[in-house]
Amino acid sequence: MAFRNLLSARPLSACLLLLVVCQEGALGALGAPAIRRMSDVAAFLLHVDTTLTVDEAVKWIDDHHPKTDNTTREFRLAHATQAVETRNNYRYAADVPLNMYEDYVLPYTTFDEQPEAWRTQFAKILAPFLNKDMSAKEAATSIQENIWTAFGEPPISFKSNQTPQVLSPSDVLSKRYGSCTGLSIFLVDAFRS
Repeated sequence: MAFRNLLSARPLSACLLLLVVCQEGALGALGAPAIRRMSDVAAFLLHVDTTLTVDEAVKWIDDHHPKTDNTTREFRLAHATQAVETRNNYRYAADVPLNMYEDYVLPYTTFDEQPEAWRTQFAKILAPFLNKDMSAKEAATSIQENIWTAFGEPPISFKSNQTPQVLSPSDVLSKRYGSCTGLSIFLVDAFRS
């Protein structure tokens, strides 16, 4: 069971592990049939489908969101739709492995901030700083350099001891500042958008 979980949770890691073990000859004692089976598993894992539909994204969010956050199905559908649209329209988003995209991009909260419909607004505001062919590093750098002024003046800045009063993206936008936690959530949401 643990091996199956490894394969489903981290297919590329499992594949690399299998290749290293095969390369080192550690499987020699198992014989050629076992090596062929492991090689077949590795080949399968390298060709995992990375597409994501809105229905799949909504199901993932429905299965993983905190049940106490009181979000509606429509709210989760809107977040999922925008996340899938971004994945389909930007190379850097499509290049993120699907399991990582689900775990780190689909969620609409980062910590314990109030769930908000920030994704569409962030995508619209940040679009002028991005292009469809950027690498993930180029997109992240552009977002990090521009997020603090992209929403107008005055620029968003750091102000200590603001948690939990200034935590969500709307808090940061209305106050124009935040402390470490609020600004981190704001930046994570910008990257997710």
